[in-house]
Amino acid sequence: MGDRKDKHREFKALYESALECDGWGDVEAAEEAYGQLHVLVRKEAEGGPCALSRYEITQAAKLGAMLGLRVKELRRGVDLGVGPDSCKELRTFFNDFLLDPEAEFPFDVSPEAVGEAPVVMQMEALTFGGGGGGGTGSGGSSVVGFSEQEGGSLMPPLRLQGRGDRAMTVKIVKVGLKDAADYIDPFVTVSVVSRDGKLLEATQDTPPTNKRQPNYVQFGSSVHIQTPINQVENTAAIVIEFKHYKPKKKLVSTKAWCFLTMSELDLAKETQEMALEIYAKPTDLRCKKLSLLSVKKLYLHLECMIRTE
Repeated sequence: MGDRKDKHREFKALYESALECDGWGDVEAAEEAYGQLHVLVRKEAEGGPCALSRYEITQAAKLGAMLGLRVKELRRGVDLGVGPDSCKELRTFFNDFLLDPEAEFPFDVSPEAVGEAPVVMQMEALTFGGGGGGGTGSGGSSVVGFSEQEGGSLMPPLRLQGRGDRAMTVKIVKVGLKDAADYIDPFVTVSVVSRDGKLLEATQDTPPTNKRQPNYVQFGSSVHIQTPINQVENTAAIVIEFKHYKPKKKLVSTKAWCFLTMSELDLAKETQEMALEIYAKPTDLRCKKLSLLSVKKLYLHLECMIRTE
């Protein structure tokens, strides 16, 4: 319990410092304090000395996602639906975090208006089925870790439980765009959806990239689907959205999207390369309203890797 009390005091002090700087309007200091807290929370969820339960890891992951959004707001000068007032509402949670194993994260806002995924989905995208021992929630597998790259909300590889279960990893290689060099902080959002467009699991964002080649934005990010693909209907699809930041409008915008249906996969192959057509926005999660982005033969290139338990 000693480790938990020490960590609790450290987190609480840094949180109060961030709130104080935020209240004063000291943007640089607030961004730094929230950023430090974000890193500490993430490290603890990855497998720190407090040995968090699966439930606590879920709450910590949600907290980390919110702190990351607040850092974005301060850095970009934009409103993503968090703001200083919502951060103040976390005081009760911070009073209990690490001391009460059943402390519940209270935050839920919606930044869809600025072109980003809802906060609740970004939070859930950081949760996974591992964790330490004990506490609320089931499971006893160890934590693999969060994305080591800055930004994004990529999940660790799925830990398969049942014999014959299959895990899928989608590696986003590159996206073909005639004006590839013009995009600021481009990233990709990956969603798994049912035939009628409902999300089957939390969305995942890749970290922004600055790698380019003529007519292509390069990524190389691996997205681990969090549902065993043998439990997903053939009519389901993986939807991939290309997004970028518009500084003049101070928002994140979707430029284009692609999709891959489960029926297109050859489950007998461990690895398969694919090139997907790129469609113009808006994204249709039902994958019915399709309009090619360009007449040029430019595609989204990816690799699908399948692992069987």
